[in-house]
Amino acid sequence: MRLLGVDVGGTNIKAGIVSEGGEVIESRIYPSPRDLPSLFLLFERISSELSPFDAAGFGIAGLWDEGRKKIRFAPNIPYISDAEIWDEIQRSFPGAMVQNDANVAAFGELLFGRGRTFDSFIYLTLGTGIGGGIIHKGKLIKGKNGFAGEVGHMIINPDGVKCGCGARGCWETEASASALERKYFEKTGKRISAKKIWERAKAGEKTAEELYRNVATWLGRGIVSLINIFDPDAIILGGGLSEAGEILFAPLRDYVRKNSYVFKYGKIDILPSSLGYMSGVIGAAAYGWKGKE
Repeated sequence: MRLLGVDVGGTNIKAGIVSEGGEVIESRIYPSPRDLPSLFLLFERISSELSPFDAAGFGIAGLWDEGRKKIRFAPNIPYISDAEIWDEIQRSFPGAMVQNDANVAAFGELLFGRGRTFDSFIYLTLGTGIGGGIIHKGKLIKGKNGFAGEVGHMIINPDGVKCGCGARGCWETEASASALERKYFEKTGKRISAKKIWERAKAGEKTAEELYRNVATWLGRGIVSLINIFDPDAIILGGGLSEAGEILFAPLRDYVRKNSYVFKYGKIDILPSSLGYMSGVIGAAAYGWKGKE
């Protein structure tokens, strides 16, 4: 069976054919278009280049309204907010399923990744922002409007910076890859990528090491709240920032161990995703295949 997954982000659109075992058989990466007509043309191109497929799924960076079949708000792809994209997707990908990108990544982790071994877990994607997907008893929690899992917009620092959503002090303004990059610029006057900051931290640069500890602490503050509320089997971290390894995970686990009483008395794993760079594509394909169940 050939499962098509499309991961629609503000910078790139990734698409690929995934096997029933979760292996990416072939893939494409395209720069994200800047207007709706160009996006629809790209959908046609993806369908043509990756046909045939037996099922298709889309993960889109924004609030997917299940009832209205629309993205209600997409801060990094503003032109798709409230646009009529459902019919265009169905025209190029008949029967395709659509959901928020972090939710489909969590679904992919459930079907093909580390989530297979857990009854309940929270998946966090750490990139430009922080996205979340909540799995409980093997099911994706969508919420009344389909918006559940928007954990990146928990207000965690009321005195912090303004977020792209309009609020001040959202979790993603303190603990995402873009937050790390902003903080490095504020300290050094240099604008470099989170990956470069990671490389400098590994090489022993004190500022980079300090900022990774800072971001890990802010990340831990949000995770402590999630653990205390949901008591999951695991917290699984995906996205570019999660690839930093123990530079991030060691201080993160230490903070959570000291500050979550649920963590102290239960057994909760904090793990990196096993699906890697194409997790959004794998998750979208998984959701297109099994999302109706």
